[in-house]
Amino acid sequence: MDTTTPNMAEHLEAIGRRLRQKNMRLTQPRQQVLEAFLNSRRLQTPQEIFNNAREQGINIGLTTVYRMLESLSELNLAKALLLHGEIRYIFCPPEHHHHLICNNCGLVEEVFNCPVVQMPTGSFKSQSHQLDFYGLCSRCQVKDTALNPSGEASK
Repeated sequence: MDTTTPNMAEHLEAIGRRLRQKNMRLTQPRQQVLEAFLNSRRLQTPQEIFNNAREQGINIGLTTVYRMLESLSELNLAKALLLHGEIRYIFCPPEHHHHLICNNCGLVEEVFNCPVVQMPTGSFKSQSHQLDFYGLCSRCQVKDTALNPSGEASK
């Protein structure tokens, strides 16, 4: 049974077309991994993506996961971010946006209203920018407060 919504199916088809332009076929296992990656909303290492695929019974190699992440990154559909000394990836929609990243659980929220676009830069002409915020999501804030009632930020 196909559980993808029509919007998700259209999204996957568009990504598949772009991946084929980079000479990567979107096989059924790759599509399943891609769909899980799209829906995760968490930063993941390539190894975590691979392990999650294997746990779901998807037969895909770790090298294929790396190639897919590289292709998605080149197409600006994935972004590599450093968290706790590890490079982790998040799927990125094509619209300009920024990230709110939880240092504890790796949850990522996207912010599409960019305040930086209107920022005066004088004679400097900005061609692009990146702006990501690291902190604690609301769920991890509650956990942090329960574990550390003094109100001091835990490390």
